[in-house]
Order: sequence, then C-alpha cells, then structure tokens
Amino acid sequence: MNITKQLLVFPLLAAILVNLNSAVSQSSDSRQQTLLTADGFHSLPAANSKSVDSQNTTTVTIYRADSQCANLIPQTVTVPKDRLLVSAVGQAIAPTSTADFELTGYRVNVDPQLQLATIDFRLSPNSRRRFISLSPCEQFALFASLRKTLTENPQWQIQDVRFTQRGEELQF
Repeated sequence: MNITKQLLVFPLLAAILVNLNSAVSQSSDSRQQTLLTADGFHSLPAANSKSVDSQNTTTVTIYRADSQCANLIPQTVTVPKDRLLVSAVGQAIAPTSTADFELTGYRVNVDPQLQLATIDFRLSPNSRRRFISLSPCEQFALFASLRKTLTENPQWQIQDVRFTQRGEELQF
C-alpha cells in the first residue's frame, strides 16, 4: 500500500503529519528556525538534554539567580547554532518550572528595529500556581535572569525584554 492510500485510510494520521510538517518554521533568520509544538510554542528543554554534535553547537552565556535571589550568576551553556536565542531562553527558563508551577512552552519574538524581545509563556493548564503567585525570589529567578541573558549577549542586540502569557502582558 503506498503512502497516499495509507493517508486516505488513516485521515487522523494525515492530519497529524500535516500539523507536524507545518510546525517547522522555515524563516531565513536562523534564530527563528526551530521545531515548534502544534500551537507554535517551543517546548522546554529536558533537564539532562545535551547535544553531542559540537560542529552544530556553540556556547552562550545565560544568567541564573543565586540561592539567595540576590545576584545573577553567569553560566555557559551549549546550544544549537541554528537556534541560539530560542535555546538560550529555554535553558534559562528550565529550572523555574516546578511541580506546582509548570511552564510547558514559550515563544520568542524579536523586533530588531525596537531592539525588543517578547517572551510569550505557556503555563500548563494543570499548574496549581499562576504567574501572579510567584514570590519575589521566583520572579527574580525567572524574569531577571531572562532579561539579563538577552540584553547581555551583544550578538542579539536586544535592549529590552517584555513578558506575556498567551499574548497578554504579564503585570505584577
């Protein structure tokens, strides 16, 4: 049975394949070339995800809060060359997702003219906590680390960072 007949027999499978195929962004800007979930959000990296192909990776500095939430500590991480910005954001976000505050995805949009990055979060519907319930320390660990990660890496030319949840600006 050829693939066309199989897809006719299994229309649900065909719909899934179309969704997966359309989830790959084909932007000429390498920062935007990435695999997305069906709703256009990037998944958070696994805690133990490591890339072994050093020819296609590079290092970038991200910032994470110290244990006292007083300072941001630089940390060098390895990310895919074709997804520098998006991967650095994912690496910076990953430690902030907990059992009761579960981030499941994010989008990053950069306006080069305004030198503004917008990070749009996706919070799990099963998350017991919301952004508004984050302590000052948790807010610092998430938002300050992302802001510094993006504004301190000169190759991205970002001066300001905005945070949204599903397109609505987060305000505290």
